[in-house]
Amino acid sequence: MMMTRRSLNINHKISAGAGFTLLELMVAVAIIVLLTVLSIPRFSALKDNLDASAARNTLNAALAQARNLAIRSDLGDIAVVFFYDRDNERYTMLTARLRAKGLPNPNDLGSPYDVFLPVPGAKVLSLPRGWEVRGLGYAARNASKWFNHTADASDPDTWWVFPESDRHFTDRQTFMVRYSAGEGTVVTSNEQFNSPDAWLYTNPRVPFENRDLSDPASVNAVFNDGVHLRAAPALTLYDVQTLAASVQGAVVQRDTGTLYGLDYGTNGSAQDGSYLQALTYVDANSDSHTGYEALFWYLDENVDPVVFGRFTGMVLRNDLR
Repeated sequence: MMMTRRSLNINHKISAGAGFTLLELMVAVAIIVLLTVLSIPRFSALKDNLDASAARNTLNAALAQARNLAIRSDLGDIAVVFFYDRDNERYTMLTARLRAKGLPNPNDLGSPYDVFLPVPGAKVLSLPRGWEVRGLGYAARNASKWFNHTADASDPDTWWVFPESDRHFTDRQTFMVRYSAGEGTVVTSNEQFNSPDAWLYTNPRVPFENRDLSDPASVNAVFNDGVHLRAAPALTLYDVQTLAASVQGAVVQRDTGTLYGLDYGTNGSAQDGSYLQALTYVDANSDSHTGYEALFWYLDENVDPVVFGRFTGMVLRNDLR
């Protein structure tokens, strides 16, 4: 069957209009790229808000779990112990129970310690990556340099401390929120309350029950296989990236995800943070603060602390600005 010239022209027009020109494709790609670029800040803000909510809810869940266990406990106090895992760049919150009271430390005979053990079966919770918790520290007699560091000569008794609990450290120490057995009220460690120091025993190979507490060598092993604890009366929860953007000299270390690098301390100890002295923060009154003081001023001005009811132990406030 022969096709007429008219039918050939129609087919040519149809085939020519069925595709896109190069210019049309370039315009379409440009529009897609523009929409993608414009949507990135919104997605980033959404993710930040979700992470903030997750961090707050996870912290509240860890505290509620320990408090509920303490109220039902007739064996001893219950605590939330704060760890930082550098390998995974995550905070973990472990629930522990009091196992022994007033155990003398052969290395520090003047200060008896309460010994805590992890609660079997209790869920270990983790904060979203990039979120940190610090505990409110008080100076106390016989405390180590980490707890006694003078951040401000005019107010040397309180500061926000980081949990130096990672396994890379030889002298591990951190803070906890401690709840009294049968009551669920918060117990703090400072001279006002005369509370003893505490220790978390963490050696899974030798159960604490197998330690002979009448043998000084065995007791010494308890303190070699654990983490030094102090009970904090308040916490502060914050995003480390936001902090680093506001505090001059604060750098989020690539190998840890925090302000602290793997070389923190000259011998793997938690007692040397001299490189943080480069920090600078200008407060709301345009006053400049340096070193550790810069860090604490930022937290005091920009982060609402997590505080507890004096007689109930319940979280009174845990809001993020």
